[in-house]
Amino acid sequence: MPNRTVNAVAQVLIATMDDRHKDMAALLTGLLDGGLDWAPAADGNSLADLARHILDIEGHVLRELSGGDLAWSGANGTQIDAPSDAGVLSDLLEEVGQELRLVLAEVPAQNSAALVVAFEEFDHCALHYGQMQLTRHLWEAANPGVASRYAHWR
Repeated sequence: MPNRTVNAVAQVLIATMDDRHKDMAALLTGLLDGGLDWAPAADGNSLADLARHILDIEGHVLRELSGGDLAWSGANGTQIDAPSDAGVLSDLLEEVGQELRLVLAEVPAQNSAALVVAFEEFDHCALHYGQMQLTRHLWEAANPGVASRYAHWR
C-alpha cells in the first residue's frame, strides 16, 4: 500500500476514533448511581462493560501497530472487572485515544497489514459502540423520571 494511502487511512481511523470516544464519554455521563452497570437483560452488557471491551480491543490495536505482545489476557478482556466509574472510563478513553493517535500517525507503509487489522478491529468496536447507544436509550426508557442528558442524534 503506498505511503499516501496508508496515511489517509490512518487519518480516517483517527478522526473516527476521536468522534467515537467523545460520544462514548457522553454516553457514560448523567446516569443515576448504578447506571453504568445497568444491563437491559440478565446476560446483557452494561455501558461500563461495553466501554471496557472497546478499550481492550483498542489496546490490542495499539499492541498490533507497535509490535507488542498480541496475546489475549482473558476470555472477558483485561478490564472487564475494573471499577465502573465514568471519570475513570473517560480518562482511559482519552489516554488510549492519545496513544492510538500517535501510533496511527506514524504507521509506515510496510506495516499496512497491521493497519488492515486496525481497520477490522475498529469495525468491531463500531458494533459495540452501537450497543452502547442502544443501552443508553434503554436505560433512559427504564428510568423515565430522569431527564435525558444524552443527545447524539436528537
